[in-house]
Formats: sequence, structure tokens, C-alpha cells
Amino acid sequence: MGRIDLADGDDLTSLLQRRFLLSRLAIERRHTPSHEADRPRALARLLGHRVTGGGEPSAEIAESRIASLGVEGAAAGIVVVLALLVLAILAVLMAATLRLATSEVTLANNQHDHSQARALAESGLEFALAQLNGGGNPGVTNQPIDVNGLAIGSFSTVLTWASPTNVLVVATSMTTGPRPARSTCRVRLHQDPVTGRWAMVPGTWIQ
Repeated sequence: MGRIDLADGDDLTSLLQRRFLLSRLAIERRHTPSHEADRPRALARLLGHRVTGGGEPSAEIAESRIASLGVEGAAAGIVVVLALLVLAILAVLMAATLRLATSEVTLANNQHDHSQARALAESGLEFALAQLNGGGNPGVTNQPIDVNGLAIGSFSTVLTWASPTNVLVVATSMTTGPRPARSTCRVRLHQDPVTGRWAMVPGTWIQ
């Protein structure tokens, strides 16, 4: 054992107690596992703390830093989830907008085809009237109609005679193209006994 020096006011018993405590502390430090002894220093190095002078950083500080990093990571994960949710909502809205735009185009095309078919059927009625007044054959089947050399459809006319001066004309039409449309018009024609001209009877036009 080393030499024990007595200072003024110290007795032998107190010095022996202090020497015993110092020896016990040295033994505990020698038997402390290396990974536990170095844990504060390792945590400090992991977190970027600067270790100087051989001092041991506080384990509580290192662990609190790790806990704060965990909170920041959880917040970043929530932000990513919210961003994905917003992107999904935007994708659904965009798909709905595109579908609506496509539906509008389809409805416009259908309306155009129907209007064209109705115009063809009306042309069939006008054709039958002109043929009656011109002495021709008013009844035709699939009479083709073209505009500037482009076929747009055809019409057919059927006459039902109620009397020699009264006839019901039914004209049906069908357009050409990828979406054929059909239309039907009916009108009653009457021959004037004085002039001999055929004319439409008011109030009998049916579409």
C-alpha cells in the first residue's frame, strides 16, 4: 500500500475510509464492461458531438438527442403520407375532369348526328312533296344525299293514301359515319282541288 500522510485535523480513521472508497471506485471502473463505459462517448460521436480532454459526454444528453431525431423522422414520415394523399386526390380530380371533357365531346357529337339525321328526314318529306307536284315518284328507298361530293346519309319515303287527294308521308333517314343516327318525320299532304298543287296540312308535322 502507498504511504498515508496525515494532514492537520485528519485522523487515521477518516483517511482509511477515504482510501477504501477510492480503491472501491477504481475496482468498479476496472470491472465495468467496455461497451457500457464507452456508451456515452459512442453516442456522442454518432451524434456529431466533439469529445475533447478525455471528458465523458453525458448519456442523458446523447439519448435525448436520439429521441429528438426520432420525433423529426416521424414528422417527416407524416409529411410524406400527406403529400401522397394530396397527389392521389389530384389524380382523381384530373381523371374526373378528363372523363367529363370526353363525355361533353361525345354528347356534342351525338347531338350533331341527330340533328343531321333529322335534317335528312325533313329532306325526304320535301322530296316527296316535290315529286307529287312534279308528277314523279314520291316513294323512294335509301335515297343517298351528299354535300360537295361527301355522302352524309340517305332517306326513304313511304306514302299511305287516305284518298286520291290526301296522303300521309313517312320519311326515315340514317346518317353515315362511325355513329349512324336515325330519325323519322311524318306529315300529311293535301291536294288543292282548284290549283291541283300538293301542300302540307298544318298541324300534321310529326317528328
